[in-house]
Amino acid sequence: MKVHPEIVNSKLPKRKVSDKTQAGGLSLLADSLRHQTTEFFNNSTLHGVRYIAEKDRPFCENTLGPTTPLNTKEMLVWLAALSYKSIEEHVATYANDPDLADLFKDGQEVRAAVLEIVHHCDTLFYECEWKGDSEECCDLLFPVFTEMGFCYAFNSRHAERTWPWQTQPQPEQFLEAFIHETDTKWSFLFNAYQNTTIIDMFIHSSVEMAGLDLSAQLSWDRRVEIMSFSVKHTYTTEDARQLSIKQRRCVFADELKLETSSVYTYSACMRQCRMKLCMAFCKCVPHFYPLIAGYRYCSVAELVCVAAHADSITDAARCACELGCEHTVYEVEKLTEIDSGKGQVSSSLETEFVSWPMVRYKREVLFGWVDLLVSFGGIAGLFLGFSLLSGVEVLYYFTLRACCSMARDRHALRREREERLAKPRPPYDLSLVPWWKQPPQKRAPSPAPGPLLVKERTRTQHSQPPQYSPPPGYTTFLP
Repeated sequence: MKVHPEIVNSKLPKRKVSDKTQAGGLSLLADSLRHQTTEFFNNSTLHGVRYIAEKDRPFCENTLGPTTPLNTKEMLVWLAALSYKSIEEHVATYANDPDLADLFKDGQEVRAAVLEIVHHCDTLFYECEWKGDSEECCDLLFPVFTEMGFCYAFNSRHAERTWPWQTQPQPEQFLEAFIHETDTKWSFLFNAYQNTTIIDMFIHSSVEMAGLDLSAQLSWDRRVEIMSFSVKHTYTTEDARQLSIKQRRCVFADELKLETSSVYTYSACMRQCRMKLCMAFCKCVPHFYPLIAGYRYCSVAELVCVAAHADSITDAARCACELGCEHTVYEVEKLTEIDSGKGQVSSSLETEFVSWPMVRYKREVLFGWVDLLVSFGGIAGLFLGFSLLSGVEVLYYFTLRACCSMARDRHALRREREERLAKPRPPYDLSLVPWWKQPPQKRAPSPAPGPLLVKERTRTQHSQPPQYSPPPGYTTFLP
């Protein structure tokens, strides 16, 4: 859930100065006077008096007041809701102001300052329910930075591990929340304090994160009290691993390692791609990205570079990311508006599954390489009588048996070769005249081999072509 920020409990950035200690008396009266003086300065209605009692300020600030630049609050609100669109629109307003740009020279300070001024969980939500049971809202909703700004997330792997108002440490391993068919309700309900704040609702799986690749299912303006959604889950069988990523057009969760997530998802891949483009163009990334080794956060002045290349960074064509082989799509099926008898606005919103069970789609290989081999084997067996035993025979006769025969029957093979070379070569009739029209003439038996004599012969006009004998197996000529 993305909450549009307002300044609450803001701790404006101060210049780091050394503490000044005041010499005090040792008597009880002096201690009492010092204590009462501090109380007076802290609680007095006089303007600027309370800064005198602040021990963390230097003498010049205690006497002259704070030196926070103008528009600091507006800049912090802008940084809390920072996105690529807002960077392009407002970065020049704050980056061109030297006083504002010097407040956050380190990008890490920007993230810490945002956590100081955003709405705390207990100031936004109350009386939460999960599956019909009452729960503490701050035990379910955790802060998270996204490409759309600062949000609160329920059941998300990418939520922050630590934050300033944290009441209890987070477990080392993420514990995913599930629903079961036997549960009383399949819903999550919360109540909101701020009646004028619009809350953008993003519904996605626990491994995904709201960003440029996802759109808000609902911008809640208190006129809807129940949002019902359906789930469509797609998974791919393991036999699809025999295909390449380009062929199956999806990536298994453990197939590619990403820096932004331990599980491959399309949104995580696109987020990592945009981070790399930011580093390539500006040598830094905005503070709404997770802090990863090899990356650093941009200062306010460096966000000018991000604004200049925002179109190139957010261009999806520059990122070669495929969908995950297992992904879930959430679609809003029904929005139940508040009953007119209850008032104009509702302070609660219930998000529920519309029905059980959910729809599951399976992607599998219908015809793979094994099926192709089996198909060829069936065709060969039908027309040629070929079988697996025939393939074994071919391998046996032309590999193992040929090598063994060369070593064992060497003399017999040599004798067979000599006999084959001693036989006269059979005649080859290369004429195109069919036998039924002009049968070949019988050829006289060849004389015994003797010395080769070369004799010049003059061909006459009526010379006949040489006579040939029929091929072996033909005892008579065709008519």
